[in-house]
Amino acid sequence: MTCSFCFADKMASRFWHNAFYLTVEKGAHLLGGLLLMVGVARWMGEQVLGQYAFVISWTALFVPALDMGLNNRIIKQVAIGDVVGEQAVHDAMGFKLLVGPIVLGLMVAGAWAMGKPAEILVAVLLVGGSTLAMSLGDALNAIFKGLQRSGYSALLLVGLNGALLVLGLAGMAFGIGLIGIAGAYLVCRVGYWGAGMGFASRVVSTYRLRFRPTVQWERVIQGVYLLPTPYFLGALLHLNFITTDLFVSDPVSAHFAIGYRLAAALFVLGGASLEVFLPSLTERFQTARDLKPVLFRGGMAFLGLTILGVVIVQVAAETVTIWVFGQAYLAAVEPIRLLAWTVPPFVLCGLAHTALLAMDRERKGFGVMLGLVGLGFVVGGIGMFLGGAYGVALAPTGLGCVFACVLWGMVWQELREIDDTDLG
Repeated sequence: MTCSFCFADKMASRFWHNAFYLTVEKGAHLLGGLLLMVGVARWMGEQVLGQYAFVISWTALFVPALDMGLNNRIIKQVAIGDVVGEQAVHDAMGFKLLVGPIVLGLMVAGAWAMGKPAEILVAVLLVGGSTLAMSLGDALNAIFKGLQRSGYSALLLVGLNGALLVLGLAGMAFGIGLIGIAGAYLVCRVGYWGAGMGFASRVVSTYRLRFRPTVQWERVIQGVYLLPTPYFLGALLHLNFITTDLFVSDPVSAHFAIGYRLAAALFVLGGASLEVFLPSLTERFQTARDLKPVLFRGGMAFLGLTILGVVIVQVAAETVTIWVFGQAYLAAVEPIRLLAWTVPPFVLCGLAHTALLAMDRERKGFGVMLGLVGLGFVVGGIGMFLGGAYGVALAPTGLGCVFACVLWGMVWQELREIDDTDLG
């Protein structure tokens, strides 16, 4: 009995240790992005801020097509064993190298089809190339998450975003503009990929990391169902912002860009532990199947923290917006307050979806999350015609609440089936 308690204490300690590092990782990623957005707003004005937000949202929309759930597959396979983990890394890298140029071409072609000017097309090309490099680096980073050694993840992301912030601000200071910022993204993310290679060679020296453009379609299809929650919910926010950007003027688009960016930042920061939950819940599901108390405590903790964050945003939004962005961006306060309410239901969706992945119910989770994105895009479009940009911004919060209930209902149903199996 004592040994069982020691083992449980050890698992809990490792969980919170990795959760801390992943929070540092997400914090660095979000702080770097927000500070860079502040620099664009202060130095380059509302019009360029809207263009910059479009480039980031449009290229980020293609990240799931590069990932296809293969990074989550790496996390699960590495947590299981060395041989399957190494193969999962090779599958992911080969797929990304093969389809990356095609995805990059679609990014540029889509921006051109929307009538964007040449400067934005070049920026999309550069940031799109950096997105491919980031995806390759994330595949290597997934190794550390699968091993639950997230200190390496934190170090990589702190370095990446520190360098990106410095180079991006330098580009603005020297008058290079949007192209300079996009170039900074490409340089820093290629560096992130290279640093990931160096760390992976040290941590898993038994792996033979090969980089050949190949596709094992059966494994890719398996990986699609393992797409992590932030990709779905991030895609919904990006789609809603792009809908707003296409139908409103640049100043209004810039104000809502701040709100959407903050909502995404709060969600990723509030759900930072979701990535460490996946290997932890996977391990626990295979050994003990005592998931109910873990999920209940995790859900309550995440929900409490995110509601606290939303309340702080409601109170401090006006003061902080004026102080950080300037008086010219006072109109962004209401979008910020409105979009902050997407975070609590999104975090609950995220934890429930992650639990379904850990319980090997990824197909069910994939279907529900895809439905949330598709329906959210449609409802957002309807909201644009009924209530303008504010109508679009209501869509993710309302649907997030509905789908959180659906996902948690599925989780408890699966847990009841597990209990029935154990009793049988």
